[in-house]
Amino acid sequence: RESVQRQAAGDVQYAEAEWQAARVAVVAETVRLYLDLRHAQRHAALLAEQAGLDARLLSLAPARYATEPHAADSQLTLQVQQAHTLAEQIEPTMAIARAAHGLAALLNTTELAPDWTAPTAWPVLRSGSLAQVPSDLLRSRPDVRRAEAQVQQAVGALGLNKADLYPRIAIGTSWLFSYNITRSRNASSSDIPIPTPFINLPIFDWGVRKNAIAAQSHRVQAAVSAYRQAVVTGVAEVEIA
Repeated sequence: RESVQRQAAGDVQYAEAEWQAARVAVVAETVRLYLDLRHAQRHAALLAEQAGLDARLLSLAPARYATEPHAADSQLTLQVQQAHTLAEQIEPTMAIARAAHGLAALLNTTELAPDWTAPTAWPVLRSGSLAQVPSDLLRSRPDVRRAEAQVQQAVGALGLNKADLYPRIAIGTSWLFSYNITRSRNASSSDIPIPTPFINLPIFDWGVRKNAIAAQSHRVQAAVSAYRQAVVTGVAEVEIA
């Protein structure tokens, strides 16, 4: 009974870790797409400003052509630069559309909000400092919680394998009902309960059950090693971040 409860608790914890991982993924993807959107808008604004400067330089080229002998070559260079700037404007435009459609997909819609494509100020992120890595942050990581749940599931399965080494006795009951066609008065009852005992003795398959315990013990060790690896990886990633 305790092993079944432990296994069920592991299943619940694993499901909660998957749910948390899904939430983290959605939040991270939303933030990434929003920053990509604002970055592409800022890039497009800078390219538009550069295109204006290129057009201004081209408008001044005829005046320079009358005073400088090599101004014609400079004018061709400015034209190439202007064409290059106009070609670069395609990339941020595509990035804006890609990020906007990605945000719409996260909201399960195909319509883009007007304020998404409207240029706005770059978001200011608050800067913070940590003296040391908080240990509670590691336990809230989905991968660590998932690995911990797998250890609990493996330990529960090991307990069930150990319980199979002991005799098991259960009592079941079936109810037999029949219809009396002859309507005989001697048969006053047409239903009868039948209690049946079930006895499970590990006599002929003792070796199989022992091998099952050994195999599950190795699975528990593998789950513990995976949990330790998840903790070590989580510590490294959190410290680097």
